[in-house]
Amino acid sequence: MEYVNTFSEFNRICIKNRETPLLRAWYLLRHHNTEKYGGNGWLSHKEALSVLSVIYKQNRPREIIKSGDGKWWEVDGDGYRIFGIQTMVRLLHHNPGHRVEIPMEAFATVKIFRAFCYATFFAFDSSLYRNERGKNISRATLKDIFGITVPTQIEYERITSIEAREQLAYEVIPNFDCETEQTIPENEAIENYKKEKTGLYALTDIDHDGSKESVYQMPNNYLVETVFYKSNENQRVKKVGGSDNRDGASRNSHNQIYFDHKKQLIKRLKNKNRNYGYVLDRKISQKFGKNIYEKVSKWS
Repeated sequence: MEYVNTFSEFNRICIKNRETPLLRAWYLLRHHNTEKYGGNGWLSHKEALSVLSVIYKQNRPREIIKSGDGKWWEVDGDGYRIFGIQTMVRLLHHNPGHRVEIPMEAFATVKIFRAFCYATFFAFDSSLYRNERGKNISRATLKDIFGITVPTQIEYERITSIEAREQLAYEVIPNFDCETEQTIPENEAIENYKKEKTGLYALTDIDHDGSKESVYQMPNNYLVETVFYKSNENQRVKKVGGSDNRDGASRNSHNQIYFDHKKQLIKRLKNKNRNYGYVLDRKISQKFGKNIYEKVSKWS
């Protein structure tokens, strides 16, 4: 199965701002460019239309390309320059978040794509705890940060097989800290709970006596196994969900310069007054089936 790199915060903010059709196209164009041209960021007009024609019909690919010009890509000669991660950070005013793979099948429709973008929000916690624990968050908070209703959340969870476990409600807030093994004053425990968990309360028949009581509601726990993390292309970031320096997603990416060709790299290093950079080793990359980079100095 083929997978496409996505970024959790880009996904979230585009769901909230209703920009997922353009985000969907940007991911596809970027993926095609990376697979075929090693991520040089440029596609011809004909090739861009061909890529989008797989998921869009009739004149829709032309409309998408036209509406995204200047924000997701820009006209460059007889083709398009697909914007990189650093540019998108400036344009979307958000960090990329965790890098998460979703299957190519997720691009079948905008609805399915939105569902998988929603799922990437929970992937880091599920992967971090090896799917033994997930992310605790209330539906009210999800509604606020995604801008989608509770029924839509449930529908997305059904599409992507997210397991949403409803937590128990507490009539009395637990005031025992398991980490310090000490008892916390009740008022302090309530304030901490409201601040860290949720300030919401619900009317629930917690004691099953037929009448509803006012209780503090624990947030749901979400587990997702349908999105996956991929190891870094240059094998320099081992942490699960780590950002790809080559894409400029890392805050420290300005310390690295990557190029497909040695002459271009050396020229760039001299212009940037840097001593070292990395150039794609095509032979080794083809042998191992992934991009491998060789460290090169500007004096080479």
